[in-house]
Amino acid sequence: MSFDFVLPDLGEGITEGEIRRWLVKEGDAVNEHQTILEVETDKAVVEVPSPKKGFVQKIRKLEGEIAKVGDALLTIVEKLDVGEGLVPSQEKKSFGVVGRLPEAEEILATPAVRNLAKRLGVNIEKVKGTGPMGRITEDDVVKASGGAKDLTKDQFGSIERVPIKGVRRSIAKNLLASMRTAAFVTGMDDADVSALWRLREKEKRIALAKGIRLTFLPFFMKAVQHALAAYPRINASVDEAGEEVIVKKYFNIGVAVDTPEGL
Repeated sequence: MSFDFVLPDLGEGITEGEIRRWLVKEGDAVNEHQTILEVETDKAVVEVPSPKKGFVQKIRKLEGEIAKVGDALLTIVEKLDVGEGLVPSQEKKSFGVVGRLPEAEEILATPAVRNLAKRLGVNIEKVKGTGPMGRITEDDVVKASGGAKDLTKDQFGSIERVPIKGVRRSIAKNLLASMRTAAFVTGMDDADVSALWRLREKEKRIALAKGIRLTFLPFFMKAVQHALAAYPRINASVDEAGEEVIVKKYFNIGVAVDTPEGL
């Protein structure tokens, strides 16, 4: 007799979670209340126990996939059939007159991993998976591509798309909502810029000879560029629809100028 174990209600209004890590594989024996997987919600990583004792017949959600409350996670049986193949694909084996014919192996990869392979131009059928049960991970795809990152371009230059997962998905959603609905506050600090003042005085004479009035603003812009290079995640935006952080590989700094007509 088989039993489909579904993602239970995790409380606190949580409706879905990401399968972070399986602690069992197909064919494993499990005990009641044994922790069998980790699910990452928008609040925390939750360990999920098995509700029954038996054997894992089929894992129905791969690592990295999103499961909603009520979705089947795996199938547990009381006893495994002797002839049952403990492989992801439950198709019958093909036999010829001289024995079993080769079967096409099922590619175990999440949609996100498949999309990454497509963007990097990697033939996913030739990638050897290092995840549980031979699943292909994002690191496997990146390694197969020669170490290239998931880079694309926008109208200004190269960008890197980083998926938002688990707790960070909730953080991003709430921060974006706060940005749209809450008033902004400006914080100010004092700094000793004596060295910068001396540098400007030195360069100002050179610039003036070329008809250029040198202010502090170019120095501030250069400092911002160095800071963004050191902390690239600050030089980023959020794609809400795609649930991705878009990290810019270029520096596009805008400056507001106060004029009689306004900024």
